[in-house]
Amino acid sequence: MPTHSEKRIVPYSPAQMYSLVADVSSYPDFLPWVNSACLYNQTENGFEADLSIGATFMNHAYSSKVVLQPDLYRIDVTHTKGPFHHLNNHWIFCECNDGTEIEFFLDFELSNPFLKPVLQPFLNQAASMMVSAFETRAKQLFG
Repeated sequence: MPTHSEKRIVPYSPAQMYSLVADVSSYPDFLPWVNSACLYNQTENGFEADLSIGATFMNHAYSSKVVLQPDLYRIDVTHTKGPFHHLNNHWIFCECNDGTEIEFFLDFELSNPFLKPVLQPFLNQAASMMVSAFETRAKQLFG
């Protein structure tokens, strides 16, 4: 089971970073490999989302449940349907002297045995690129 975790400090508030990551419908605008996003079953505590992820030669539909905890600046994501055997992801945003410390954690396993050896070696790079894409988006939106 591949996992990836990292922490970064960004010069934005926890509320800004939380709202950016919680805005799943905007992911196709700036996240690599996210082609479309559709949200449904929205409540004050979260929603479900269908994402189309991939590149030109390979696209997959993926559904997840997103739990929002705005008072803790925490977002938890679990896989419900798609190319994963399982997927658990969380984002935690903590105020620090220089802005916000982002804690990103991802644990997943692909269900397709043919994709595992192809995609698993790129996990850490892809996850870091994703966190960097959020950081770049924050700079665009918040200066």
